[in-house]
Amino acid sequence: WEGSTPLNLKAVKHCMIRRNALTKLVLKPFFEGYAKGMFTRVNVATDRATGRQVYRCCRIEGVVTSKRAYKLDNGTFTKKRIVVSMGTNKKEFNINYTSNNGITESEMREWIKVMTREGLEIPVCE
Repeated sequence: WEGSTPLNLKAVKHCMIRRNALTKLVLKPFFEGYAKGMFTRVNVATDRATGRQVYRCCRIEGVVTSKRAYKLDNGTFTKKRIVVSMGTNKKEFNINYTSNNGITESEMREWIKVMTREGLEIPVCE
């Protein structure tokens, strides 16, 4: 890939989807194909020491349907969950766990660090 540059935060922001957009699109028939491959910011835990939410930069690997419906921010209900990855780890999340804020530089660096440590290919910008 001569002439390409490593993935960076500026590029990721062009292929990132926030909770508001996921909520608006989840019931559309093209949702899974649209969301797959995009980056999102996911609330993965609460820091016990500080009480602050811990977020990770993750890539959407797919969409699954759960048995139980849950309520979205806009009041509609869905059974759709996103499957996200960080390195080789994959996990399902309700859309409510994604953020409306953008991915931070430190979250992006952590994602790249995990991908590198696990020997996975980091996408490039053309």
